[in-house]
Amino acid sequence: SAAQVDPKIPFTVCRCSSEDAEHPSTELNTMSPHTSGWLSQRFCEFPQEVVLQLHSAARVRQIQVLSHHESISQRIEIFVGTGHPANPDACRFDRLGYISLDSNERSRFQARELKTVQVDAAANFVRLRLHRNHANAKNLFGQVGLVAVALRGSVSAGAPQSQPGTGLPMQYG
Repeated sequence: SAAQVDPKIPFTVCRCSSEDAEHPSTELNTMSPHTSGWLSQRFCEFPQEVVLQLHSAARVRQIQVLSHHESISQRIEIFVGTGHPANPDACRFDRLGYISLDSNERSRFQARELKTVQVDAAANFVRLRLHRNHANAKNLFGQVGLVAVALRGSVSAGAPQSQPGTGLPMQYG
């Protein structure tokens, strides 16, 4: 029998530390062959963060990240947040760990790396913290990016619904 695949958990990007005008974080809200993904701003400071607001509380069992083919983070830390579903500032975030990404030189920056992480965590939010980019001749502006993110698991029954996009702008000191 085929292994059962958990359904996708809908989310909306509620925060990002920076974005390229041509590749905004809203590109991560929809998964299709036509999305170009999110890129940080040029010459950004590290780490960069993207916070995903789940449309309702859920048990996340799998996180999939599709890396950009040129603007590749060396490492992505993964955090889950529980607490007030409409306010990431009122949440407690727990670090689950990190994934390392290949520099992609072997493919001459043609391939995109898909990382799949099995987890078991209750969450209202998922925070991805992208660390310094792999330096390469195709990434002249030192950006990091993600083409797509997928969360799989189960939405909690009777969970409070959040209003996507009601998060506050992210502040960096």
